[in-house]
Amino acid sequence: MESGFLGQAYMSRSRFTEGERLINLYPFVTDKNIAGFIACPGFSVYCDLGTDQEVRALHETKKGKLYAVSGNKVFYIQDGNKTEIGTIYSSSGQVEISSNPTQLFVVDGSSGYIVSLDTNTFSVIADGDFPSGTTTNVFCETYTICAIEDTQSIQISSQNDSSSWDSLDFTSAESFPDNVVRLGVLRRELYAFGTKSVEIFARDYSSSFAFSRLGNIFIEAGIYAPKSLARVKDIFCFLGQNEEGGNNIYIIQNYQLDEISTPAIHYALEKMTTTSDAIGFCYQQDGGSFYCLVLPTEGKCFAYDFSVKQWHERAFFENGNYTRYRANCCAYHDRKTLVGDYSNGLIYQLDLDVHDYNGTPRRWLRTWNIPKAENKLVEVSNLSLMAEMGVGLDGTNDNTDPVVSLRVSKDAGFTFTSELTRKIGKIGETKTAARWNRIGQARNPCFELTGSHAVKTVLIDMTMDIEVL
Repeated sequence: MESGFLGQAYMSRSRFTEGERLINLYPFVTDKNIAGFIACPGFSVYCDLGTDQEVRALHETKKGKLYAVSGNKVFYIQDGNKTEIGTIYSSSGQVEISSNPTQLFVVDGSSGYIVSLDTNTFSVIADGDFPSGTTTNVFCETYTICAIEDTQSIQISSQNDSSSWDSLDFTSAESFPDNVVRLGVLRRELYAFGTKSVEIFARDYSSSFAFSRLGNIFIEAGIYAPKSLARVKDIFCFLGQNEEGGNNIYIIQNYQLDEISTPAIHYALEKMTTTSDAIGFCYQQDGGSFYCLVLPTEGKCFAYDFSVKQWHERAFFENGNYTRYRANCCAYHDRKTLVGDYSNGLIYQLDLDVHDYNGTPRRWLRTWNIPKAENKLVEVSNLSLMAEMGVGLDGTNDNTDPVVSLRVSKDAGFTFTSELTRKIGKIGETKTAARWNRIGQARNPCFELTGSHAVKTVLIDMTMDIEVL
């Protein structure tokens, strides 16, 4: 009987079939099969903005220049060094940045702001026709486009000039009576995300308005958490809703809507008090593509791995508890994946060769059940961890002799034993064996393996002797 260690996670609501979690671990694949788990990338500081506040947005322009908003300050960042270039009216809340060939454009729900990409000169938009309450904008086909607050309408700027606006240059997404709350661009087409629907617009040179709705394409689900929208390759990801229900995680690809949230993920979201503030970002690393959905109020982060179509969790571990994942926004710059911290003004690089979160232990966890053993009395013995051993670091710190810990539940994960710790090898001790014997008899046994040392973590499998009694 298989141990279930490499089985899927977050697939069912039932504790008896879903005592399975992955925190700060995700699967890696060989020959299209899951071959084990590796630890999520660690954090190293790329830039300290010095604000000690939330990094609200990161944006790289098409010319490779990096900008950030933290608190109420706007920064230009070059080679990890910051230059403060302006002050916006708000200090918290949603910020969205876009750029055209010559300008950076920032909106925060209070006003709009322009930065010259040539000189980094900062200014507040003075045009009275600008929809100042907007919180979302994109650049598409030479136009900067905003959603007009609390309406179904979108408004465009003058071509390649985000500072010039005309109140008559607007159109509406009218197929469904919901307000437009977020905009996106994919394949040079404009997506207007309403709360219950999505409409798609394309450049129209024959119309008095620059864009017209694309054929009869209409998506009958909308976005529930506006900040959850993110794009990877040719896919939009977001936390959405339709007329039948909400807290569904969707993707849109090739104009088709699909749900990627499993029953377990959906159930977890439904139990939360607040999900409307969810933040989404996507990134690619080491050949994989990931969508991270951060739930700030709840202190949770679910991450979807497109290569295996599975979910895992990401979290910090502080004072004995898993807490909110600190990444708040994301950008790819200078061949680095960067994320901004939600509270301290730091920008980190996501790095698979860094094995902690800026000095905080990256505590990982895997819990799993024995498949096909529901309600059967089984006896378990001789657990043996297959992993990269001898990964301890050179030196005298706590990471020179790393360990992993196993806990066992004999009641499907309701209660666990104390930790049973095993060493995984000092540097070069590659023949180290981590084994646990005489686990005992149980119905619905559940296992929990954890580790927190700042060392390379590659888990291949957990073998065990299982006898059905």
